[in-house]
Amino acid sequence: MEQKEITVQSLNYASWGLRVAGWLIDILITGVVILLLEIVRRLSETTESNILPAPVFNALYIVGIIWGFIYVIIMTVLQAKRGQTVGQKYNKIKVVSLKNPDKKGISAGASIVRNIFFCFQFETSLLSYVWGVGNLIYFFTKKKQTLADMVTKTIVVKI
Repeated sequence: MEQKEITVQSLNYASWGLRVAGWLIDILITGVVILLLEIVRRLSETTESNILPAPVFNALYIVGIIWGFIYVIIMTVLQAKRGQTVGQKYNKIKVVSLKNPDKKGISAGASIVRNIFFCFQFETSLLSYVWGVGNLIYFFTKKKQTLADMVTKTIVVKI
């Protein structure tokens, strides 16, 4: 069977909605654990009776941070190896390199940089991710790229 060569011009760029939906799935996986831990921690912090002893309180905080780091590492590895996070796979979209769109994943460096952008955007709030300048660029580029895509020379496509 002859394999069709993929070129950047022949790719079907992922819509903004698919990208955000994939991102939300990834956030839910990461965020549910962290959110639950944070709720318990804050409830304990704001009540006079201190529901949790200090060591448990601190342990919950540390577990939340560790979980966040672990999931970002998992996402980085998945994008580097397969070009997809869990949310992207569910939405049938994939990150590909502009230099080599046939490749199964993207470079480890590109994946790390993309996930640094991901973490920064998550930390500054959901609103800044959805409406942030780096992501609004998507609407004004031919290849539908965000700032992270431009920096890493990647695009997100439908598969």
